[in-house]
Amino acid sequence: MADAQRSVARYRNLRMEIESIRSEWTIGIVHLARGESEHGLSVLENAAASFESLSMNGDAGFVKLDICEELLRREEWNEAEVTARGLAALFIAAHVTTASAKALDFLRRSVESRQATAETVRYIREYITSDDPARRFDPPSVAVN
Repeated sequence: MADAQRSVARYRNLRMEIESIRSEWTIGIVHLARGESEHGLSVLENAAASFESLSMNGDAGFVKLDICEELLRREEWNEAEVTARGLAALFIAAHVTTASAKALDFLRRSVESRQATAETVRYIREYITSDDPARRFDPPSVAVN
């Protein structure tokens, strides 16, 4: 945590805004890992907003996947739905494949039907990261209407 906090300060001093935001993203993840969920989510929301303000939609989307995963862990369904609904637009703006857009739609529907889990988000993140249209979409079992 201390290294990430020093990185934020150093990157800001060097006017390396993007790297500063990435370091803040790391800090948010560390807070979540420590069980400091509220603070971690706040830091992640700020990082996502900062990426969006720079039109870094892919990075913002990946941060929001982290947020969605934590919200599902906490069973905060309404907030997870709002987050899941916005993911497709972010990633489409980042020019992901149609296959990845369909995976994001699957996530949205599974969150809306209260069937998604943190494991579902992890699978979707990994699937989008590969962004391979030939890759078979085989998420963890979820009953989606």
